[in-house]
Amino acid sequence: QVAFRGGLSLRTGQLRESRLWLVQNESAQGLGFSRTQRVSGSEQSGDLCLRTRVDFWLWSGSSAGLNTSYCDCYEKSGSTWVPIEACPE
Repeated sequence: QVAFRGGLSLRTGQLRESRLWLVQNESAQGLGFSRTQRVSGSEQSGDLCLRTRVDFWLWSGSSAGLNTSYCDCYEKSGSTWVPIEACPE
């Protein structure tokens, strides 16, 4: 599923997506890009851990310290995914 609302999003699962957006504020202008990747589990099993990486490419301002990566695990409860913990190291 592809959507555009303040950016371009491509969903590859209930929780997984890639997103590209325009950064425009007083201190920075450029592009932001985030993507999630499965670390363990699956949507079918009801337990899933995802790593999200966020990168910025700025033509105005500094992206120093903005790029980040984090990992969270989710559990399916009915039709809703509930965050349960950060990924184990």
